[in-house]
Amino acid sequence: HGHLLVAEIAVAHLNKTAPDVLDVAFKMVAEYQDFFPKTKNFVPSAAWSDNLHSQDFRLLAEWHYNDRPWQVDENLPPLPPANPSNMIWALESCIKGISSPKLTPWAASFYIRWINHLIGDLHQPLHNIAQYSSNFPDGQGDRGGNECKLSPIAGLSSQIKDLHKLWDSAGGTFVQDPFYPPTGPGFTPELQLKFANQTRELMKKYPFESFEMNRFDPIDVDQWSLEGFNLAIKYAYISDSQTSPPLLKCLKSTKLTFPIENLKAVQDITHQQIALAGYRLATVLKSSLPKTWVVPISSSTDDASQMKEIKDLLTELREAQTKLLQQQSNSTTTQSTKTVSPATVVICLLAGVLIGAAAACGYVWWRRRSLTNYRVLNDEQELGNMVTVS
Repeated sequence: HGHLLVAEIAVAHLNKTAPDVLDVAFKMVAEYQDFFPKTKNFVPSAAWSDNLHSQDFRLLAEWHYNDRPWQVDENLPPLPPANPSNMIWALESCIKGISSPKLTPWAASFYIRWINHLIGDLHQPLHNIAQYSSNFPDGQGDRGGNECKLSPIAGLSSQIKDLHKLWDSAGGTFVQDPFYPPTGPGFTPELQLKFANQTRELMKKYPFESFEMNRFDPIDVDQWSLEGFNLAIKYAYISDSQTSPPLLKCLKSTKLTFPIENLKAVQDITHQQIALAGYRLATVLKSSLPKTWVVPISSSTDDASQMKEIKDLLTELREAQTKLLQQQSNSTTTQSTKTVSPATVVICLLAGVLIGAAAACGYVWWRRRSLTNYRVLNDEQELGNMVTVS
């Protein structure tokens, strides 16, 4: 539940520094609750997009990572072209979208959930790298450690089966997500207390003032991703530099033994990254959200109006993504000796995006109709009395 801690740290920081911004964020999340089940409030909304994975909804899976390539062996095949529709593009697009004067209530609910989630992903180092080696020479490399299988680590959950999961769980500190899948237990009293204590401890150990101000201003998503890339090399793959051989070189069919003496470093780095992500989330919201948020009087709650809002947003995202992909395809075909027509590439990409947008619209409509009875967790009210940060 690292995402939930990131969101709660942002809430605590905004409550002290910009309560008006926090009020706007809460109102945006509360819109269109039946489209986003179990995430009526800001903190659990951080985990909403991961629930798409549990539903086998992979259309936006590429938004969760930016796999910068790191080659650790020589004489490898040429790297595949980078996917421009990645975590950086998605987060920058959502920040731009939520800052738009034409922002609609449904778009606000959509964008703020993705911003809340993606800033957490951005600060998990292995969401920013892919190791390419003689064992993983092409494709997506080791997929940010997902293909780097690990032998069981003494004292840690059996769920931790690869390097990526080890870092997702903050070195075994967090494993259970109380909200997902939808049958998850929610905030039991025991989890509430544990969560409140962890939030308080992280903010005490890593207060906002402990970070240099240039780590918040300017807001530079690409630079923040590069920080994660370098942390992954040094601490996840355990290498002194980008050119020296890593201690952990991922294998295809053999499980690696993670050096237990490095476990504390994983925990320390991820805990610091969670705190930094929370403060940066607060910074992004202060910079991007309007000062007040009142649902436009003309905003209708009937199904036709809601679907029009969704379609308009998907059209906007589709056009931006198509333009980006077309620019890349033009650049690639100019430098390549292949005979594939640029027009063919663009047509195929556009067709894929159109199909994806239709699937997204259908998925949202289905969720709208089938999940209106889910229980909503009032996390801000439950935790507000438990997390006190001086």
